[in-house]
Amino acid sequence: MKELILKLNHFIFKSYYSRIDQHFRQYTFFKSVDILRQNYQHDKILIRNAENNFRSALKELDSIRAELSNMRMQQIANPGTISQLNKMFGTDFTDSKDN
Repeated sequence: MKELILKLNHFIFKSYYSRIDQHFRQYTFFKSVDILRQNYQHDKILIRNAENNFRSALKELDSIRAELSNMRMQQIANPGTISQLNKMFGTDFTDSKDN
């Protein structure tokens, strides 16, 4: 029974160390697993931060897009037309006289 457990341990360690990067082979089994776990958690934090940055960038782009369309509407339409469009379609374009 002890021989079987010993062979199983050899198989697990050999397969583990054959699959990990060379850098992690300098550590003991438990230390390398701990470092891999920390790297995984660090990657999760980086991904979450990147997603948050992406969401905030999209919000900023939406506000810039709204400002740009408002400016374009002020250039194209006269104030009476803008107020009619706001009433009909529920938009929030501002008149050029309101600036």
